[in-house]
Amino acid sequence: MANGTLLGAAFGLSMPFLLASGAQETPSPAPVDPAPTQKAPQTVPADQLAEVQAELDAVTAQLVEAYRRLFLRLPEAERSAFLADMMSRGLRQGPDEPNAVSPLPLKVRELAYDLATAEVISARPLGPGLIEAASLGLADERAPIRAKAAGLLAKLDASEVVERVREALATETHAGAATEMLSVVARHPDASSHPIVLAWLKKPNLPVGVRIAALDAVLSHHREFPIEDPGSLDLVRATIDGLSPDELTPNTVRLLMMLGDVDRVRSLVGSEQVRIARAAASQLVEDAASLDGLLRRAQEATAIYEFAVEAVRRHQPTATGFRRASELPAPSPEKRAELLTRLASVLEPSELLTVASLPMDLAERERYLSAVASPESLERFADAEYRTEDRRLLLESLVRTRLQLKNATGALRVIQSLPVEARSATLVHDEVTALIWLNRLDEAVTRSESLGSAIAPDVWLDTLEKIEAMDHAPDALARFTEAYAESLTELQSDRLASLSKRLASLHPSPEAPDGDGVADQESTIDPDAEDPENDKGDAEAPPVSN
Repeated sequence: MANGTLLGAAFGLSMPFLLASGAQETPSPAPVDPAPTQKAPQTVPADQLAEVQAELDAVTAQLVEAYRRLFLRLPEAERSAFLADMMSRGLRQGPDEPNAVSPLPLKVRELAYDLATAEVISARPLGPGLIEAASLGLADERAPIRAKAAGLLAKLDASEVVERVREALATETHAGAATEMLSVVARHPDASSHPIVLAWLKKPNLPVGVRIAALDAVLSHHREFPIEDPGSLDLVRATIDGLSPDELTPNTVRLLMMLGDVDRVRSLVGSEQVRIARAAASQLVEDAASLDGLLRRAQEATAIYEFAVEAVRRHQPTATGFRRASELPAPSPEKRAELLTRLASVLEPSELLTVASLPMDLAERERYLSAVASPESLERFADAEYRTEDRRLLLESLVRTRLQLKNATGALRVIQSLPVEARSATLVHDEVTALIWLNRLDEAVTRSESLGSAIAPDVWLDTLEKIEAMDHAPDALARFTEAYAESLTELQSDRLASLSKRLASLHPSPEAPDGDGVADQESTIDPDAEDPENDKGDAEAPPVSN
């Protein structure tokens, strides 16, 4: 069916039952001459009325569906104008403002707002005329239309019509419509809204939905335009106090904190409602006096774990604070690693050294120490002012930990990110180890020169014993022998002889009678391949945020 035909059918369906469906006022019956002989009017049986109503409901449903189908067939560029027209048809603003166009039933006009809301949710653009049409609906006689209009405006940028919303809210009497209007007002803070919003809080027997919406508006406005009148503040507190525990919302908790009711917020950290407990904890992060209470509660509720650790980061960034945070039960290993690493990143070097000395596995220690391997930290270390003993020890500990994790690539990146003159003897020792491990033998020999002939052989022998199963171990052994065989001590010579025998067994030559010429593949590691499991937290990783 073409659009014009479908629309014609829609209007054709609508006209016969507009009066009965409530789109127009039902006319009053004509006066009757009360003659003594006149019979009393007959009452229509209830079953007949029900049958008529059912038929009207069915026709209304058909009309609604017809408009829905027509809307979906329209090009997107024409949809806003179509919806605006649907909203405007049947607009009733009182007996002195009659309708100038053919009216539509209430259900069809409600459909217009529902379709427009769906468009907004789907992030489809709406024409400016639609906001104007929706704002006119704020003055409709029927509360459902006023509520739908305000609900749509709450999802749009209604800044151009927010003054109309305030005016409508000031005279509104329907709770549902007022709730939606309060949502619009909350999104556009203005000092002039305070009296209008507070007036709603003063109304007796107010449904909880309206009270919550009014409190949300108070929160939004109070942030930028604080309420200073003591009586108004008492009214807000009394409204919150009148809410049951199940009726509290995260926004009411935030409002309590904004009003200075810290003790009440502290009590809400123990709420059985997770969203309330989290809201309260989030507000107490900035309050140093609440730190101990947050940590105690976090021992029982992992829901507030992240806020407790963040409070430690802000108020007790020490090894003691780190220990307290590390003892809290976390909702997941991933969250624990993330937050404790963030906490470690703000510790002073001396405090981080203490943390690194605590019992923990190597991977965990490496995560915390990686804070000193951020580009910013390494750049600072190049400056003599920041080249302190504690920072040096931290870098050495990180490099040594990475080597223990067999992450030679990560260790070398840290070392070679520093100027040569900033590298301690320990770091040069570890640099040589990493170069041998990675089969960068020429560089290893060159860097070994700075270690001296008394130390270099032991560094090579220590490393060769660790990599003896790797494919390039025989080449490394040969290079070592070539460079240092003439200067070895008796003990070093014995170590070399023992190592040579083991390598001959592990890496038999193709001509060896007892071997098949194939190295043990299970024990072979490609020195140039970066193992993602062992390359976490190196210097090229993003710096840990403070």
